[in-house]
Amino acid sequence: MEYLKSGLKSVLGAPSPENSPSGAETVERLVDRLSSSTLLGDRRDACRALKALSRTYRIEVGVQGMDALKQILYIDKTDYEILGLSLDTLCNITNPEIFDEEVDKQESKHSIGEQFTEIFIKKQDTVSQVLKFLEEFDFRVRWSALKLLSNLLLHKSKDIQEIILESPMGISKLMDLLGDSREVIRGIEGGIVVEDCLLLMVNLLRGNYSNQYFFKEGNYIQRLTPMFQSFTKVNENKVHVLWNSQKVSNVHCMIQVIRALVVPNGSAQLVTDCQKIMKNCHLLQALCDILMIIGVPTDILAETICSVAEVIRGNAGNQEFLAYVMAPSIPPRSAIVVLLMSMGNYYAEAYLHSNNFPTGFQP
Repeated sequence: MEYLKSGLKSVLGAPSPENSPSGAETVERLVDRLSSSTLLGDRRDACRALKALSRTYRIEVGVQGMDALKQILYIDKTDYEILGLSLDTLCNITNPEIFDEEVDKQESKHSIGEQFTEIFIKKQDTVSQVLKFLEEFDFRVRWSALKLLSNLLLHKSKDIQEIILESPMGISKLMDLLGDSREVIRGIEGGIVVEDCLLLMVNLLRGNYSNQYFFKEGNYIQRLTPMFQSFTKVNENKVHVLWNSQKVSNVHCMIQVIRALVVPNGSAQLVTDCQKIMKNCHLLQALCDILMIIGVPTDILAETICSVAEVIRGNAGNQEFLAYVMAPSIPPRSAIVVLLMSMGNYYAEAYLHSNNFPTGFQP
């Protein structure tokens, strides 16, 4: 806290205690400095101070500083530090959650993040500019851009979907993040940047046939297969799979991407095409393999079962494929039989533990 205070003093000066400015006045002075300063270092300091205040004085920073923060995305787009600070500040003021340190919590609970999102996307080229930052080398810039896009999608999913679809190579930029060889944290074992990217794709695909068609035609379904196959390869080498919380979150998001493409109320022809591709690229096989391995968390197992059900729903070829999948047991058994037995045992155990025994029944 003392470090933050000293930083603010260096930017604003050190007023006497009786003349200490209010939060709104402090934000106003910082925004003025961010907008008018000709020195990059001064703008960077002002932006850093605004970021520090954006969780406490979210409304003040959003109302007074939105235009200045957006301008940074254009005039200082080559400076990764101030660019990351600006994106992080925009993430805070569009965040759907209420921060513990916020001063005006009563105001914030009335969808303040959504209101700032509406202001931010009035000019579509601003969202397109954020999309361009997904191609930057700097990790912080890409991560902050993803978080901001995720916030915007949560508030205005349809509007952002259309903007991204109309932006040149918009969805391709999102998909390329997962295969970027420069990325320090990537793939199914990756961290929050992978989860953010997958969540962004899920929100883009849900209920949007244009984006789903683009995803299918861009051969992106095929890119999901190796990520699911990684579990099978590990188990074949007799290495125990560690399911940490981040890995569970990433896999959950991956499954949601699949389910968004084969949702029951989707376009019949599009769903059929996606189901066919999922079988031909061995994605259905990879999902079935996950059902057969040991140590899969219960929630992931349940989601995988649901995804397999939706991939084979109404598709005779995929249903026939599942009928011939065998569990790795001695003697071999049909995967369907094993699943039914497992579910039966689960519900029987749950029933016994509930102590709700039928009349005359003793455990």
